Amino acid sequence: MNAGLVLLALRRALAPVVLAAFVVLLAVSLGTDWAGGSAALEATAGSADAGALARGLERAGTWIVIALAIVPLLVARAARVVPTFRAGEGDWIGSRSLGRPAIAVSMLLGTWAGAAALLLATFAAIEIRAGSPVASFARAGSIPLPAARWIEPGSPLVVAIEDPGGRLPAGSRVRAELAFGTGSGSASEVVLRASRPASERTASIRLATRGTVEVELPSGPGDLRLEIACPREGSRCFAVSEELELWVPCASDRAAGAQILVRLLAASLAWIGLALGLGAWMSAPSAALLVLAGWIAAWLGDATPAWLPGGDLWSAFDTVGAGRVPEAPDVRTHAVAIASAALGTLLAIVGTRRWRSAP
Repeated sequence: MNAGLVLLALRRALAPVVLAAFVVLLAVSLGTDWAGGSAALEATAGSADAGALARGLERAGTWIVIALAIVPLLVARAARVVPTFRAGEGDWIGSRSLGRPAIAVSMLLGTWAGAAALLLATFAAIEIRAGSPVASFARAGSIPLPAARWIEPGSPLVVAIEDPGGRLPAGSRVRAELAFGTGSGSASEVVLRASRPASERTASIRLATRGTVEVELPSGPGDLRLEIACPREGSRCFAVSEELELWVPCASDRAAGAQILVRLLAASLAWIGLALGLGAWMSAPSAALLVLAGWIAAWLGDATPAWLPGGDLWSAFDTVGAGRVPEAPDVRTHAVAIASAALGTLLAIVGTRRWRSAP
């Protein structure tokens, strides 16, 4: 690695046009009323707090703008590194006592450092704009449900969980996603009941098309029993989710922004590394589009692999927009991000055996 080349790549990643676009987009995003009147309406319909929803929508909206506009721009600039060398810079860089591995690694680290700097600046600006942190709920996994089926009177959906010591923290909640409620009138009443031997809590919802119901878990000893039921005759609903979402209290909603930051740092490392390497074998626009298209295909698929860096980015945005904290990304995503960057570096090394012409 060469410090001079790292700084060169960093300066180019943070070129005036990139910084100008970043500042303008960030300022406009922070000044946009992402919530409008929708936060109060959603809070009225569910169990969320209007203030938490408003903060979540503002946080998610700004992050989405940066993810869609600035990160792809940096990926495109990474794809131009080798073509720029071939346009003439390879003469003076090749005359130095640096091997191709050191050059490729230096350019990768410098370009990614520029992306990391802008992402950290985004996180700081969003949290300063949000003000003092407030308590929230963080996703803490899920509880598998039986095969999806209709829930009718006398035929509830029941899940038993072995938790004799009450390991879940006080205030934890579970949430179920349901759909196609029918009954008297245009909706059906659905009850989610959580019980232990000595205590019980219930929550209900009037369901017509699609919705969620959430209940706080009772404290105390004994195993936990969860039941989704339609108590009224002639009513029914369908459990569309394969799991019950588990939420635990979180001291600060700033953790939501931190989870988005972690995902984008890992994903940008993978994207920039691959764009840098592919840029040694094809045109810069083709390299950048190929990298981004690969992730778009994964996002649009039915099931995104848990190990893919940034694969759950959009579901994390949804969680943040709901005023809550996403679950930490799969630890494998960090290893895959590093491996992707290493693969891109290798492609750049092999592809730059000759600076003046394509391999």
